[in-house]
Amino acid sequence: MTDTTNTLQNKIVICANGEDRFYDYETFGVNFDSPESDILSAISPMVHESLGVRLQEGNGRWLFKTRKAQSNRNIYIIPNSTAG
Repeated sequence: MTDTTNTLQNKIVICANGEDRFYDYETFGVNFDSPESDILSAISPMVHESLGVRLQEGNGRWLFKTRKAQSNRNIYIIPNSTAG
């Protein structure tokens, strides 16, 4: 098993459509301490254009959320759980 904790750091990891995409914070003008809404707003247009996935409903409700990993300072963008 390979330890990727030290090799993949300070990235935004977008988990959508069954795959992970990795981006530098600078791509979106955010950092590890940026609020969730700022991060989601910054990445939303690119995710919609490149993956065809909307991160936000028309009513403004976010369909995705962030999770921050302190160990490697990665920010994960993952779908919200669905009710049911």
